[in-house]
Amino acid sequence: MLAIDLVYVPRGRIRWTYLIDAAEEAAFIAASNRRGRNLTGG
Repeated sequence: MLAIDLVYVPRGRIRWTYLIDAAEEAAFIAASNRRGRNLTGG
């Protein structure tokens, strides 16, 4: 999703707030992986 946002935000197709949301999601996934947990609770 982050890649899509990086393309469409500069073009003005979607609002910049979606880029912030995608960055937060990427940070959450990175933090989860760093702790050795997956997103399904295992």
